[in-house]
Amino acid sequence: MDIDQLEAYIVDSFESMVQPEEAGQDPDMGTVPKDVGFRAAIFTDEEVISEEAWLTTSRPWQFEPDTEASRTKRLPLDLAHYILGRRFEVLAKEEGSPITDGYAVRENLVNLIDWGHVVVTPLEGRWEDAVRVLEQEVRRAIEYGFTSSELNDIKNKATVGYGAAVATADTRESSDLSWDFIDSINERAVFSTPEVDLDFIEKALDSTTPEIVHQAFKNYWQTEDVALFLTTSDERAQTTADELEKLFMDSKEVKVAPPEEGAVISFQYTDFGPSLGTVVSDTLVADLNIRQLILSNNVRVNMKVTDFDQNYVAITARFGTGRLEQPPLPWFDGFAETVVDLGGLGKHSFDEIDSIFSDNSVWNGFYVNKDDFEFSAEIIADDMEPQLQLMAAYMIDPGYREEAVRSYKRDVPSFMNYLQHSLDGAIEYVDEWLWGNDGRFSLPATEEELLSYQGSDVKDWIHPQMTGGYLELSMVGDFDIDTVLPLVLKTFGALPERNLTAKEIGDEARDINFPNPPSYRTFTYTSKIQRAAAIVAFKIPPIKEDIRLSRRINVLADVFSNRIFETLRKSLGESYSPYAYADASTSFNQGYIWAESEGTPEVTAKNSQLIIDIAQNMSVSMTEDEFIRAKKPLQTDHEESRRDNYYWLYNVMWESQQKPWKLDWSRERDADYDSITLEELRVLAAEYLVPSNAVRIDVLPVAKDAGVQEDEGSARDLRQTVELIKGTLSGHTSRSSGRSFTMKEKTRHDKLRLS
Repeated sequence: MDIDQLEAYIVDSFESMVQPEEAGQDPDMGTVPKDVGFRAAIFTDEEVISEEAWLTTSRPWQFEPDTEASRTKRLPLDLAHYILGRRFEVLAKEEGSPITDGYAVRENLVNLIDWGHVVVTPLEGRWEDAVRVLEQEVRRAIEYGFTSSELNDIKNKATVGYGAAVATADTRESSDLSWDFIDSINERAVFSTPEVDLDFIEKALDSTTPEIVHQAFKNYWQTEDVALFLTTSDERAQTTADELEKLFMDSKEVKVAPPEEGAVISFQYTDFGPSLGTVVSDTLVADLNIRQLILSNNVRVNMKVTDFDQNYVAITARFGTGRLEQPPLPWFDGFAETVVDLGGLGKHSFDEIDSIFSDNSVWNGFYVNKDDFEFSAEIIADDMEPQLQLMAAYMIDPGYREEAVRSYKRDVPSFMNYLQHSLDGAIEYVDEWLWGNDGRFSLPATEEELLSYQGSDVKDWIHPQMTGGYLELSMVGDFDIDTVLPLVLKTFGALPERNLTAKEIGDEARDINFPNPPSYRTFTYTSKIQRAAAIVAFKIPPIKEDIRLSRRINVLADVFSNRIFETLRKSLGESYSPYAYADASTSFNQGYIWAESEGTPEVTAKNSQLIIDIAQNMSVSMTEDEFIRAKKPLQTDHEESRRDNYYWLYNVMWESQQKPWKLDWSRERDADYDSITLEELRVLAAEYLVPSNAVRIDVLPVAKDAGVQEDEGSARDLRQTVELIKGTLSGHTSRSSGRSFTMKEKTRHDKLRLS
């Protein structure tokens, strides 16, 4: 980076900004009330996603310069809050628990209010019991403090986190650094290096005892100035607002016991058989620097060493057929993810695994994809052996524990409520229709459908594929192959023999009945909030072995997206953030260009028709400038992707032995994109972006008493979302372009554009 050039750019961009001669007065922010005593309140709204019980305390924020001493002073309360949140997580998994989650935190609000809050999410209809849990767990911490094992757990995790920052410091991205600078300015904090942060945390943690953490929690929370409030969608709770305080005070009469010291547990999966695996085939793909192995038990291994993320390694183990052979049950893939993820192992619960590996970066995520299952992780290279042991253990002895089933079922009612009152929920209902109401992508009509699932249902579907199906293990990052390969051989190489080839799945399982265009549907959801969406889906081909057509449609979709934005947002001001993208499946015979414009209900029908009008004109009016503005960012993304471990893992390597053409996709991608012409896009626009190929959809809010109103032939009543719930239950939910994706699905969608 040329510093002088960057400085000149900043000056040129901002020198026209002039400070007024008389600066504006600081606003009167008021004062934080003191000595107000205990207060209770209930807030009721039918559109509340889930009930929450809050215990809060506030006082004026006392600014202190950011020094080692001030950081050390704040640390014990942060540790106490983490431990309390961890206790809520464990309680939520117990049979009969009235809560689904909980956390504790202290926040600085606009450098004015020091605000602490402890929050629990009640199981539907059990907020009274949840309030008792909230009161008693806070009081237990005040009276008895925290155990050595609890403190050691968070000490280990904190040290690992700061150590990882040091290990990867030399390959941090500029964008991350810039946000760190901005945060330090806003927080009036010193911008310290990872090395300084690690040195501080190690010294501070070394001197922190359970007694110090206990005292910090008592000093903060042992006060009469606390507020208890409940947010709920239950209208009956309005009549009990006066009783909330009594409920809380009566709970104080219940004696609480001190926390029990945790036992030290050793991992029970370190020996995977009497004989190590051997390498029976070893191929170097020289031009891509990828090493492909076949082991004696038929496990396939793909390895690529990079220096993009210092000391980091990304790993995936993919197997089976995923949703291609999923039972036709509503959102069964999401249930399976929860049961495998939170179900632990045969010899260890999920919480035990979390504790065992608290002193390193090891973790394991399980995903049901459209044509496979996946275990994945991103770790520090030094933790390769325990990571491979954990992954291999899941391949032979997943727990399918009942506590995971309970965790899933506790969240179902609140998510159903969310979907019935949200635009995003209704849009997932649109997705179900576009996927032909196929049972594998369907949404449940009632809570009872989801609540009927059992852990054994997941085991019947997944276990045979997990223990014996075709398996490719892929890893990319900063590691030494000669060091890692022996670890692979004594873990994955020692597993029982697997299928040598992947199962062939025919078109019968891949075919999706996309709605016949042209067609028009209206979907509704119940809400006072006037958010609506105009959506148009244009059918396109799926991605097969020849990906060239899909690449051209990607560029066309970007041109279309830019024009929608220019017309609906900039010229007409009719939409918040209109956009379009191409979504073609590599697994199913399904694909469409999705265009969406969010706005008020009054303009939705007009906007969906405008999108079709804009599309219809693309083939004759697309300009060279529009073409270049869409193509250039893609080319930049492609250049950057060559230094992205996840591009190599998900776009090139992870199924490259089953689908060797994925290697060719990488080889010829850049040249193919460079060869795309404006005339090609005009021809494709004339074929696909036409009214006769369009499915037009309006999604609108309706009042509570209005009922569901849809055009004749539209789909059934609002159903449960698939991907949104899946992402939220497994902790990976993200938002992108106004739509809901799980983090994994979002990553997949973005990465396919890089192919």
